[in-house]
Amino acid sequence: MAKNTTWEEVSNVLNNEDNSFTHKGVKYLKPEVVAQLEAILKPKSKGGVSTNPSKIVDGVTMHYCRFHERYEAECDMVMSQGKSKGYCKASISKWNKINSQIKRLEAQAVGEMTRDDFDKAKVLAEEAKALGLTLNDSATYNYEEDWKLFNGQASEA
Repeated sequence: MAKNTTWEEVSNVLNNEDNSFTHKGVKYLKPEVVAQLEAILKPKSKGGVSTNPSKIVDGVTMHYCRFHERYEAECDMVMSQGKSKGYCKASISKWNKINSQIKRLEAQAVGEMTRDDFDKAKVLAEEAKALGLTLNDSATYNYEEDWKLFNGQASEA
């Protein structure tokens, strides 16, 4: 169930006359309960100001890639419903490869544990954890290298 739907249902229950109580002719809703429910369930307003808004340069719409920390052409970005997802195709390709390595290492660690080789499992788990720390770090990504890999012009290390 979506948060919007949940909030609407809870709001309807709270505002329904049958679900309220009265004391000496006065309708009571506990404001602290309503405030807590609102904080948890009410959809957050959208439309915040972006710190890296889209730009138009020489007639080309440019969006900011959070991994490469630079503006890239809209045709190179991952888009959803006309909006940039915040990363380009090359960087998300690299992100997916790193994430796949992490999952593979974690699976190998579990396999080693089932074979009672806990030392090797620990090494693999630590390697996966270290790789996970680099996953969202922009220092992991290099614009030129990532695009060469994405376009099949370079081999992976």
